[in-house]
Amino acid sequence: CRQLTVAGYRRIGLALPMDWDLRVNHRWAGAMTWHNLYGGTEPVIPFISGTHGPALDPAALRAWLLAQRPDAVICDTLRVFQLAV
Repeated sequence: CRQLTVAGYRRIGLALPMDWDLRVNHRWAGAMTWHNLYGGTEPVIPFISGTHGPALDPAALRAWLLAQRPDAVICDTLRVFQLAV
């Protein structure tokens, strides 16, 4: 988050599957919450997908992107795809 902030990104989002968030005891979401409060950027609600495994629900992710409008997204997933937004 610090590197993204230094690079000029103001709205940093997080996208990951629910089971991955649970597996790390919400540490990713907690770090993003801390950054949203104290990192000097604009808050973005994290996208925690209801899916399991590395895949994110493309339709739900697209809706989140349109609603939250992040400048950058931190994503810990093996499956990468492009969304036309």
